[in-house]
Amino acid sequence: MSEKSVSGMSILEKAVGLVITIIGSILAYQTYVNQKAAGLSATLFVLLGIAIMFSGVILIVAKTK
Repeated sequence: MSEKSVSGMSILEKAVGLVITIIGSILAYQTYVNQKAAGLSATLFVLLGIAIMFSGVILIVAKTK
């Protein structure tokens, strides 16, 4: 077996990271656009969206063994 073969779990991790990144960016963008509807918690939801997006990026760039 080759050391450079890609496992299914690695591909799944990258796919989940992509989905999480998209969800976080949508959350941050929609909250930023509709701050009036979110009220006082708009800043919290924008920050949570950015944090979710960051965790998705970490899943995408992380190397698995």
